Amino acid sequence: MRARGIRSRSARFVGALLGLILLIIVGFVYIRHISSPPPSKSPLPTPPPTWTPTPTPSPPTPTPTPPRREVVIGLALSQDVVLNPLRLPPDDLAARFLVDVLFDRLMPSSPGDGSLTPGVVREWSVSEDGLSIILKMREGARWHDGHPVTAEDVAFTVRTAIDPEFNSPYFIRLPHVLSAEATDDVTVIVRLEEPSCPALTGLGDLPVVPAHYLEGSSWETFDRAPIGSGPLRFVEWQGNRTFTLSAVRDHWRAQPQITTWYVRLLSVEEMRSAWKAGDLDVAILSRALTLDPPSDWPIQWAPGLEYVGVFFNQERLGLTDVRLRQALSMALDRSRLNQLALGGRGLPLAAPWLPSTWAIQPAPTPPPFDRERAEALLNAAGWRDEDGDGWREREGEPLLVRVKTNGENLVRRDLAMLVAAAYRAIGVPAEVEIVPYFSLIDALFRHDYDVAIFGWPIDLDPDQSLYWRSDQTEPRRGFNLIGWRDGRTDALLEEGYAARACAIDERRKAYHALAVHLAEQRPVDILFALPVGVAVQPGLQGVTISPFAGVGTSLPDWRW
Repeated sequence: MRARGIRSRSARFVGALLGLILLIIVGFVYIRHISSPPPSKSPLPTPPPTWTPTPTPSPPTPTPTPPRREVVIGLALSQDVVLNPLRLPPDDLAARFLVDVLFDRLMPSSPGDGSLTPGVVREWSVSEDGLSIILKMREGARWHDGHPVTAEDVAFTVRTAIDPEFNSPYFIRLPHVLSAEATDDVTVIVRLEEPSCPALTGLGDLPVVPAHYLEGSSWETFDRAPIGSGPLRFVEWQGNRTFTLSAVRDHWRAQPQITTWYVRLLSVEEMRSAWKAGDLDVAILSRALTLDPPSDWPIQWAPGLEYVGVFFNQERLGLTDVRLRQALSMALDRSRLNQLALGGRGLPLAAPWLPSTWAIQPAPTPPPFDRERAEALLNAAGWRDEDGDGWREREGEPLLVRVKTNGENLVRRDLAMLVAAAYRAIGVPAEVEIVPYFSLIDALFRHDYDVAIFGWPIDLDPDQSLYWRSDQTEPRRGFNLIGWRDGRTDALLEEGYAARACAIDERRKAYHALAVHLAEQRPVDILFALPVGVAVQPGLQGVTISPFAGVGTSLPDWRW
């Protein structure tokens, strides 16, 4: 089995008017009722034959207020952010929004299950030997300067992303990609040094940039005033903190109903103040606002591509015994943990993938909260209260569990306290160690801990070789921080990584089996997918958020 090379770098007006008319009518009737004299018993006079009643004039038809055609969006990004899609972090929700509205991706992820969908690339295939990926271009896509989006644009984009000197965050998402060549106006062939299905997903998520412009201009100019091909075009900066975008009416994939978009780059505190003052229509939340959201904000939540869990160090406490790992997992009341640490916004997980992903269907379920079963498993593993002090030991050695995490992360800190208390409830003496972030990272990479509350990203591609393969366990070097060495895990990762022609069914079979295996073995007690959120002012409709596609893909549906 080959070790995978891991790249190192990583309509209020109308309603009010009708209400006012109704109030006037009611008031008029009420005034007439209290001011008119009682009726006379004398007969009413007969009008002359030529008299006709004067018609009551109809009230004027109110003119409806036209819908707003602009929106103000707050993004928690640095004020010196560049608008170059190949430099923006692909895992950041706010950055993904900018990429999705200004640019087109090759084969973007489906909002529903994360599978690849046609973008500027309408068709794709992988050769039987896995060493070539053939991309076929869509006709009709155009850059904002009027030039067509071509196969050479795609080839140029791939070559730029894999250039180590360019230092793109997409570099690590294209493992084993060697080259890209436009063989005709609509075809691009991407060559690989060895089969790599994650590279196909990485290509799909890649935003295309204009070769015709960049081959004759500087990247610095493009970074601040990009020419894209997405449903919104860049117009101008207004100072250093705000820029304007406008809708592209003839875009092939999206016809925005809102014409003008103002984007403000704000710090967390600035975003809080701007929202309170009513200066924002949409706020795409930063991590800090997600973990500590204002209670009065109307926020839409979705599971994000990051999980938090209990990492079991296989080199400590006999944690190689699956019964101990299962017992500690069943000791946790996940519903309570979710409510207390995440306000109920976390998505419970059984394995390190979102249950809605195409790759693990049908998804396994998290372990139940079952203290009785947990205690039975501990007894079977030899961990009993031998001396009657209420704590478990084996052959005189206490089962002392130190739960380590970093104090800067409030969610992890709260979870550590709750997890330790749950362990103590089944007779396992547990202590909490709160350390600075970099101390936690150092301990994790040296495998110097018992149990840690930590988390990893969930990539768009289901491959997780970096975190689970046996050849990634070397302390200080590998990302398999728990020391998990398991032949079945390695074999299933290999099957999914290099499936023949990257066939979806073959990959799904491998990753579903792996998800079930990890859910049973519990080398990491995966707890929750952490939430991501977007605050939307009442009246603005159509804004949705997807863990796989972010916020920008719903842009055509936004309307007042």
